Amino acid sequence: MCKRNYKVTPKEFSFGTSYQVEVWDEYGDYVEVYENTRISASNFILNWWENSDKRKKQKELEKKTIQKLIKLDEQGKILKGNRDGLD
Repeated sequence: MCKRNYKVTPKEFSFGTSYQVEVWDEYGDYVEVYENTRISASNFILNWWENSDKRKKQKELEKKTIQKLIKLDEQGKILKGNRDGLD
């Protein structure tokens, strides 16, 4: 298991200062965004961590769905090795 972590770095742009926000959740998922204020950066971090379980469940569901689709392709003889047979 990974540990939650974050890094907020002020960046100067022609339009002013923005904050580069890098966040890792307990599952190792990473995101990088830019926020206009430190408060919005902090809110983003807390929100990212709050939704980590929901993202993990969504990824597991996507993984299972893809595995089922691959199995259906194999059963229909569409999948040939690492390629689909649709060419």
